[in-house]
Amino acid sequence: MEPFRYHVYVCTQEKPEGQPCCSANGSAKVLDALRAEVGKAGLGDEVQITTSGSLGLCERGPNMVVYPEGVWYSRVRVEDVGEIVREHFGHGRPV
Repeated sequence: MEPFRYHVYVCTQEKPEGQPCCSANGSAKVLDALRAEVGKAGLGDEVQITTSGSLGLCERGPNMVVYPEGVWYSRVRVEDVGEIVREHFGHGRPV
């Protein structure tokens, strides 16, 4: 089996109330949408999705980082996920 073309880390860090974190900003919904869109696009064999702890930009969450390029996406909304999957993973063009 070939290695994945992309490895996406999605922060799902939780912190005490009042502290900024990706979880409080909806990272679980972004993660669900990402998994669904990757599957719908038929890219499940090319895109590995992994949850992560804090990526260090808590006030800008939800955050995700895509390797091998090291492309960061911050303040990701569910509405953004389709474009990210289509353009970045489908066509190799980060958005």
